[in-house]
Amino acid sequence: MSFDIEVSDILRVVITSYFSKDSVADIALNYPENHIFFINYETSHYYYVAVPKPLFYALDIDEDGRWDLMYKDTEEDGVNGNEIFYDSPSGKFGGHEPLAKPGPVAFNETAKR
Repeated sequence: MSFDIEVSDILRVVITSYFSKDSVADIALNYPENHIFFINYETSHYYYVAVPKPLFYALDIDEDGRWDLMYKDTEEDGVNGNEIFYDSPSGKFGGHEPLAKPGPVAFNETAKR
């Protein structure tokens, strides 16, 4: 995941991932048009190679850690106005209903008949 101006989160599709002892610069030579993300380990790196343009843009409007709006960029051509509403994971703008908090379940006598 990476960040962009005016958008909370950008979600890219990962096309491959693998362990390698090669440097980031060497990996980038093999994927010149893609974004490279990696995790450092003691003797190697775990690389993620992602598509150049994001598939989803997500916004956390009230900054509570839950995405409020998700837009899908079906053309994968960057933010230019052709993105379409995909979901509202927080439930604030329709779409996905937030998960109910666990609590006591009322027994319904009519349900067992």
